[in-house]
Amino acid sequence: VPVLCFSLIGAHTNHIENAWRLVKRFIKQTRVECHDAVSLQELLHVYMWRQWYGRKWPSGVFARLLTDISRKYRFN
Repeated sequence: VPVLCFSLIGAHTNHIENAWRLVKRFIKQTRVECHDAVSLQELLHVYMWRQWYGRKWPSGVFARLLTDISRKYRFN
């Protein structure tokens, strides 16, 4: 089986396929139907935010979301 490597971005085919597998699992777990590109894009945004920011937050994804909202919108 030939293995491809995209040298411009440094992505290995197996990494891309694994990432897509995880995204598909996330979409199935949300039980949301994607009938158009907009809803798929929104789910991908949620997935990426959770992967990049939410997992690294010790008190959880929801606490990170509240912290980000409070930083963006200052309450008096």
